[in-house]
Amino acid sequence: MADNSSSSGTANSPSNYPPATKTYPDNSNSSAANTTPSSNANANTSASDTSATGNVVDKILTNYVNALGGEAAIKAVSSRVATGTFEVPSAGVSGTAEFYLKAPNKYLFVATVPGLVATRRGFNGSTGWETDNEGNVKRITGTELAAMKRDADFYHELNLRSGYSSMTLSGKEKVDGKDAFVIDAKGEDGTAQKLYFDMQNGLLLRSDETRESKTTTTLYTDYRTLDGIKLPFTFRQQDGETNVVIRIKEMRHNVTVNDSVFNPPSK
Repeated sequence: MADNSSSSGTANSPSNYPPATKTYPDNSNSSAANTTPSSNANANTSASDTSATGNVVDKILTNYVNALGGEAAIKAVSSRVATGTFEVPSAGVSGTAEFYLKAPNKYLFVATVPGLVATRRGFNGSTGWETDNEGNVKRITGTELAAMKRDADFYHELNLRSGYSSMTLSGKEKVDGKDAFVIDAKGEDGTAQKLYFDMQNGLLLRSDETRESKTTTTLYTDYRTLDGIKLPFTFRQQDGETNVVIRIKEMRHNVTVNDSVFNPPSK
């Protein structure tokens, strides 16, 4: 779900920058050298390691913001409208995709398949909802609503740390041949997410979100710069059952969008 002035991306996608070369704390200290270390020494070592790992996470998140264009450029935008296409290859379904985002936390996604009623999914700052291709309205609740609220934060990239109850560096992995730092994030709603940041340029390459035992993987590619901000224009999502590809064709920033657009339909 993205917004930009002549391109598009996802509603709120993370960004990056190359982190420092040293990413793991050196655990070889005098306490570890003791033959029979005290419990206090173990506790201190553990606390030190946790603090060092936390600092690395903060560096990766800061590098991500810098890679996207920096805090000032991100905050200079307050709304985003993007249009493009989506397809579900396994089902032979395709159509148009529209994204509307507005600060501080409003979001609407519209998918239209030729010959069918458009489906919508939105958040107006407090209420999450979606409609099916018959126009029926469903209110979003529980952990899904909590995740929707977090993702609807227009400045999601700047608030990644505060959006989760914990974030830890779990290691490195390859994403499409690129080395990536992997951060494990946990939300207070029970959602678990893995974020993969490119070790070379700091950008977000992939995210794995697990909610209620179901994992959805999103790949972010085709980053382009709009109004000084780098945004992905292609998103590939898969959850083990369905694969969806979204390609942004046009994105605009600071477009006037009426708040009523984000409210659920009366039906």
